[in-house]
Amino acid sequence: MIKRISGTRVRKWVFGILVSMSIASAPAIGQLTVTSVEPAARSLTAPVGSAVVVHFDRAVNPATVTDGSFWAFGRWSGTATGAITLADGDATIVLTPDEPFFAGEQVMVILSHDIEAADG
Repeated sequence: MIKRISGTRVRKWVFGILVSMSIASAPAIGQLTVTSVEPAARSLTAPVGSAVVVHFDRAVNPATVTDGSFWAFGRWSGTATGAITLADGDATIVLTPDEPFFAGEQVMVILSHDIEAADG
């Protein structure tokens, strides 16, 4: 659940991503690689209501994408709740938060090593 604090709200938040899965320059079969994220890492211009999007180099196994394997945490707002969906042939994970992040808030996205590629 996202909590609100009093204060002036502007329209942007800070985006960061923490990847706890192994990323190698030449991934082994089944090893996923994050190719890009939206908003861009360390971005200072992300709208507070934007979705968190992570693109992979190949399709992920949908059964391995859960609230425990993919989540976002705002420095002030806490854990972001919302819909987690797959797109682009299951190669993209999208978190659409139920509530916007706070302006200027640092947001960390956690990807577990439990997220597997569809090819095993």
